[in-house]
Amino acid sequence: MCIRGLHAAGLPSAPDGVAEDNWRYALEVACLIVGGDRYQAAGDDMGAAICRGILNANFPGWRERVDIDVMRRAAQITQNAIEEKEWQEALRSSARMRLPASDLRAWPHLKNQAVAHRRLQCPVGQGGFHAGIVRHALNCLAPEFSDDASSSIFYIYDCGSERRRHVDPEIRKVVAGRGVGKPLDFLFLSHFDRDHINGVPLLLHETKGLRVDTVVLPYVDEAERLMAFGKAINRSKSAGSDRFFTDMILDPVAALQAFGPRQIIFVTGEPGPRRTPEAPPVHSPSSPEDGRPYWKAVSDDHAGAFGFRQVSGAVIVDNLSFQIFGGMEMGGWRLVPYVERADLDVIERFECAIEILQKWDRGSFQKKTRDLDIRKELITTYQIKVAQAYKYAAGNRNVTSLCLYSGPAAPEMAGAIDISPGAASANLAKVGWLGTGDAELRSDAAIEQFKRHYFSELPFTSTFVLPHHGSINNSDPLQLFSDVDRFVAAAWSKRWQHPSNQLVSQIENLDRDFRHVTAEPGTALNEACVVFWP
Repeated sequence: MCIRGLHAAGLPSAPDGVAEDNWRYALEVACLIVGGDRYQAAGDDMGAAICRGILNANFPGWRERVDIDVMRRAAQITQNAIEEKEWQEALRSSARMRLPASDLRAWPHLKNQAVAHRRLQCPVGQGGFHAGIVRHALNCLAPEFSDDASSSIFYIYDCGSERRRHVDPEIRKVVAGRGVGKPLDFLFLSHFDRDHINGVPLLLHETKGLRVDTVVLPYVDEAERLMAFGKAINRSKSAGSDRFFTDMILDPVAALQAFGPRQIIFVTGEPGPRRTPEAPPVHSPSSPEDGRPYWKAVSDDHAGAFGFRQVSGAVIVDNLSFQIFGGMEMGGWRLVPYVERADLDVIERFECAIEILQKWDRGSFQKKTRDLDIRKELITTYQIKVAQAYKYAAGNRNVTSLCLYSGPAAPEMAGAIDISPGAASANLAKVGWLGTGDAELRSDAAIEQFKRHYFSELPFTSTFVLPHHGSINNSDPLQLFSDVDRFVAAAWSKRWQHPSNQLVSQIENLDRDFRHVTAEPGTALNEACVVFWP
């Protein structure tokens, strides 16, 4: 259905006496009604059902809101725009576009293979909690977290907040929506800061939470974990009494294995001058053989990865992507981590400071901290010294952080339908999401490396979550990724000035959508789309 003038050339002007928003509303309703009638007359029951479904879901009570004469006029404009020859041409030209849900050119493509996706940036204040679900789009326009686990992939990126009273209710909502005891296919943890991980024990609670299959997090050694502890103590002395946090600092594999995951995957990032354990090769991780949707992990060889290696209780890899529903083939989805590593000089300064404060031999840090008892002693008896060493070595800088891209496979061959929150049409299937944890993306070198890793994904990224809650220390206002449609800051902290007014002003100058997700329920960002491969 080529709605001439409604999408390509802009909406017709509202009739005299009709408010512009009511006229836009009437035209969108008319598109769906006329489109449904046209599909029905052509024997296309699926197209008609889709139109009815969108109408009922997105425009409830339209009969009461729109005057009957206004509705007739809108319907007549829509009818006049329908010409079969133009319609077929419109279908061909829109096959690899992103279109709004009210544009009927997109829906006929759902007869082909399609994937539906929903994602939610939860309102947890100063922290991070993002949930997403992917499934085949047959009979499913926008999946819910409660969708059958046998046909969907459910993932979470970070789960924590500076204040537990903000994150715990959101965790309970997500678990209730999914169903207690239901599978969580992937849990991605960006880094070890408490405001990104302190909700994990509730999320994965044995009787109140979800069953996690695969946990993915950045590989960091004893020095970086102790740095994370020192940073936390500098902010709050109560960090030392957070059992899960201290367990993660001491031994992350043991801490996570307590929740029964099938596998734990450490991602090291770009090969370089860092210390990673020697380990034998192992087969690449994949989905469980229980009839659930298929996925596989692929080592990212073009980025210099050496494949998967087995370490104690976990798998380690330099770079990888998760290919879901076929992966790089048409009809799939991809989850692509990227690790932005801490400066090795900062880590070595921290080690040196601990050696001096503890009166250890120079160069003995690594050997000594391999001993679990010594690590325990450092975070209990000597936690103030650990905090002092961190402040000396790093100031208030962040350490290694794992970013995550979520978007369609083979997007250059795909088209997309934006269901919510609403975006203008685009000439490509631009519906991807990029979360950045607390990565430092301010220096030219860091930005260049980030762009190189996500070279194929950035053109298809619609939503970009600003690193470190929108801190000015982690982003350069003059080098924002301006091609995205929407920037998000998950933050609620006057103490840290998050998000930065300078960043927000620059986003406004770029004429991009900005969403500040706080602890207020109304600030949650709920996004949904359908991707098809014509």
